[in-house]
Amino acid sequence: MIRVAGPVLAQNGLSISQFICQSELGEDLLKTYLMHSSGQFIEHSMKLYLGKLDSQGMGSATTYARRYSYMSVLAWLLTRTMTGTERVTRARQVGNEDS
Repeated sequence: MIRVAGPVLAQNGLSISQFICQSELGEDLLKTYLMHSSGQFIEHSMKLYLGKLDSQGMGSATTYARRYSYMSVLAWLLTRTMTGTERVTRARQVGNEDS
């Protein structure tokens, strides 16, 4: 996913960075930043849910959150850049794939 999306993002002056941090309540979070070369950015925080309270649990939760947050940013970008007609066409294609 990153191998494919990275060059496309870079060609458009975009990059994605992700960091683990804590909320004010002490909850573990993954922060995902979509950044533009102009200095503008958006950020999203996702709470990490640990299946086990050990390093393996943190690793699993982090991997899951990174993957889903990255895909969320890509989906958001896609919907922001597609025209209404393209969205309808893509929705129909996805609907036909489910059949």
